[in-house]
Amino acid sequence: MPRKPEKTAAADIDTRVGRRLRGRRIELRLTQADLANGLGISFQQVQKYETGSNRMGASRLMQVAQILQVTPSYFFEGAKPVKREGSVEPDIANLDEFLSDTTAQALVRAFTTIKRKELRREVVNLVDALADADDADLLH
Repeated sequence: MPRKPEKTAAADIDTRVGRRLRGRRIELRLTQADLANGLGISFQQVQKYETGSNRMGASRLMQVAQILQVTPSYFFEGAKPVKREGSVEPDIANLDEFLSDTTAQALVRAFTTIKRKELRREVVNLVDALADADDADLLH
């Protein structure tokens, strides 16, 4: 039985492109079926693109970009370069993964409507306190 190949940098970029696709689709309030209809494919195929399990070719990426009103480069923005032997990458949170969640997008939408800088700071302090409390709960 053939061995399953290890995850490659190419597979990582497929996952990243899928997350960016999902995040933008949700941002525009499109369903997978809406996007699928625009592309002339099944919603299941859109699901596979969003998870990165199926790779998009250049022409399909162009179609998706047009429907989602972005440039094709949008899907690669912030992508980490392929890691070379001996290089060290900074440890940062995966913003794309966070923003592909509908709850996170609702939080961002609500937060951006707050005009007063002081109130925004208080919201951040509240979220920090909640995160600390959640971490403390995990220790008990």
